[in-house]
Amino acid sequence: MLKKIFNPVVWLTGFAILHTVMFLVPQLLVTGMAAEMAWGEGNVPDHALFYEFQIGALGIGYTPMLLGIAFLARGVTRAKLTIVTAIGMGLVASVNTYANLTKEGYLDDMGVVFMVGLPVVIMGGLLISGILHLQQDSE
Repeated sequence: MLKKIFNPVVWLTGFAILHTVMFLVPQLLVTGMAAEMAWGEGNVPDHALFYEFQIGALGIGYTPMLLGIAFLARGVTRAKLTIVTAIGMGLVASVNTYANLTKEGYLDDMGVVFMVGLPVVIMGGLLISGILHLQQDSE
C-alpha cells in the first residue's frame, strides 16, 4: 500500500507540476506580480524585478529534469535518482527558506508553516518514494 502512495513517478510529476505552476509561471510570466507578492505592494525595490525573473530563469531546468527522471528512468535507477533529487532539492529549499525567513520585508505575509511545510512534504514524499522502491527490479 505504501509503495502505491509513494510512487516516484507520481511524486516527481506532482513536484514538476507544482514547480511550474507555483514558481516558474509567476517568476517568468508575471514577474511584477511575483515581486509584489514577495515584497508587498508599493515596497518592491528597483532591482527586484530583475532578480525575481533571474530566479525563475535559474529554476527553468528543474521541470524537464523531474519529468525525465519520472518517465525515462526505470526501477532502482529511478529510485536512486529520486533520492538524490529529494536531497538536492531539500538543500535548495532549506537554504532558500532560511534566506526568506531572515530577510526583513521579504515574504512577510507567507506563513512559516507553509514556507517550511510544503518543502518538507514534497521532499519527504520524494525521499520516502525513492527509498521504498530501491529493492525493485524494474517497472
